Amino acid sequence: MSELDGLTPGQISAAAEAAHERGLTGRYVITLVLPTSHPYLAQLTNRGVRERLLAASRSRGIRGGLFDNRALVLEISRLRAERARLLGFDSHAAGVTADQTAKSPEAVADMLGRLAPAAARNARVEQADLQVQIDADGGDFELAAWDWAFYTERVRRVRYDVDTAAMRPYFELPSG
Repeated sequence: MSELDGLTPGQISAAAEAAHERGLTGRYVITLVLPTSHPYLAQLTNRGVRERLLAASRSRGIRGGLFDNRALVLEISRLRAERARLLGFDSHAAGVTADQTAKSPEAVADMLGRLAPAAARNARVEQADLQVQIDADGGDFELAAWDWAFYTERVRRVRYDVDTAAMRPYFELPSG
């Protein structure tokens, strides 16, 4: 149960129910959600659980068996390339961008090439801030991908006294 430290009682209850539905009564299952970055990564205090959760999210659809999507992705890519050729484009990207603001894959690449250095600089500054928080918390490790969301939330709480988890119920959209 300590592996679930940081989750709300409702989230723990949902994990227990997910386990029960799979015949794992008395255990807990954190179901994967889209996108790859799971919201629980910002809450789980157990670093090992965060690592396992991110690894499971990243490997979704490529583990073999009934839910392996690799062949499907290849088929979709092949069909998109074929459609692009039939419509007179060199690639799927060229067809998609032709009527968009960018107009071409080259324009998109150029824009990203201009943005990437600034984004990388910002990420390095944020990484350093997160590492300072890890060290302040007595952590004896280097920041890893599975730590990023958790320590971003820690920095928000410490620096700005903001707890986004406490605010979440006020910003939920009705699902109906």
